[in-house]
Amino acid sequence: MRSPSPATPLPEPTFSEEECRALETGVREWNAGLFFECHDTLEEMWSGLRGPGRDFVQGLIQAAVAFYHEGNRNRAGARSLWSRALARLSPYPDRYAGLELEPLRRALGEWLERTAPPEADSPAPPFPQLRLAASDEAPTGGRIGRRELLTRLPSVRAAGGHWVRIHRRAMACRFEIVLPSEDVRHLAAAREALDEVDAHEAALSLFRETSELRRVNREAARRRVEVTPSLFSLLRLCQALQAETDGAFDPTSTPLSRAWGFLERKGRRPAPDELAAARARVGMDKVELDEARRSVRFVAEGVELNLGSIGKGWTLDRIAEGLRRRGVARALLSAGGSSLLAWGAEEWEVALRPGGETLARIRLRDGASGTSGAGEQRFEESGRRYGHVIDPRTGEPASGVRAASVVADEAAVADAVATAFLVAGPEVADRYCRSHPGTFAVLALEGEPQALRTFGAREGTAVDPAGPTPAPPPRA
Repeated sequence: MRSPSPATPLPEPTFSEEECRALETGVREWNAGLFFECHDTLEEMWSGLRGPGRDFVQGLIQAAVAFYHEGNRNRAGARSLWSRALARLSPYPDRYAGLELEPLRRALGEWLERTAPPEADSPAPPFPQLRLAASDEAPTGGRIGRRELLTRLPSVRAAGGHWVRIHRRAMACRFEIVLPSEDVRHLAAAREALDEVDAHEAALSLFRETSELRRVNREAARRRVEVTPSLFSLLRLCQALQAETDGAFDPTSTPLSRAWGFLERKGRRPAPDELAAARARVGMDKVELDEARRSVRFVAEGVELNLGSIGKGWTLDRIAEGLRRRGVARALLSAGGSSLLAWGAEEWEVALRPGGETLARIRLRDGASGTSGAGEQRFEESGRRYGHVIDPRTGEPASGVRAASVVADEAAVADAVATAFLVAGPEVADRYCRSHPGTFAVLALEGEPQALRTFGAREGTAVDPAGPTPAPPPRA
């Protein structure tokens, strides 16, 4: 079912350290039956590849997608991809890039033979495992382990730790759960947790007409709106954080973002009367929370809530509660890389990366981190740059801080407080961290490109200057 190996062997690929970790991750995801996740991991790796390894990785991607289709009973689609994967992998030698290809090619051939014609009730072989190539240099004299795989690939150092990632798109970002490979038994719980993310997005989205938040924004100026316990608790937290950050965090700042054009991604400077009208509709003092009725009421027309600066962290906190109840003792949760929550014995490395530039890495254990940066959306007018993060106290875009990262007990708090520090700067950061033990913050200031300011302290947390990407990294 395949072409013979070429007389002149293809050269081994030279993968970067990051590409090699992606291959290792893809192998683990494949062997755990996570073919969709394997496809995503290898596709991201493949997009930057050049040279002899490119077709090899493409063949693995096609095979992974084929087994994903087979798992969803799309056997005709699977057969087409198995055939293409087999043709793409045939020119390579039996051992390539640390993997045994001959057993995989044989397995692909068996799937093609046993599922022809592609009838739903035809018997199918078990899903194949990706196997590491045997090596005389292996310390045990047998098959090398997955950790040693990285030392066999060209230009790569050994990396410690093995992880399985499960992810999906939600809230305009990638939500991801990272588990140690020995905790693969918790994959079902992780999938259920990601299912819960959809429910939180459906409730908190500012951009869905049917969301609970949109209903509050439409109706709360006319009447009291009863809300779910989850949303009420979140709004109560917002009220507390607004007071504790001297108003620098304020989820009612939507009228200001609209006046500046950032909601439509068409930044512009508003006229003075437009800005004044928007400021009159901002402030948590215009939001009444009735504990007894569990209801929300706005005391003025035009008030709007936007939970974008806290919603991702809040969602991570909620799904973490569910995972802990299911017995997951250690994990890293991520929402877009800017909101993270970790628990267990592992120490994780989190990059502080405003505008894609890594300024520092925060070592995180048993805590949550939130990072806010000024460069995600901006425009320039009359020689001045304006960023999308608005200071609700002045109505003007924040300035002076390039990025802020906060480590705290809860991801929602870390997210909101990072936004507040980006807006208000070192003075509020210092005051808040002094009055909230266990909070740690790192600020990168404008005009001080090499300097970082730290505030507070937290056990198990430290900051390191930027350097080579650590291994193995959570995708953060």
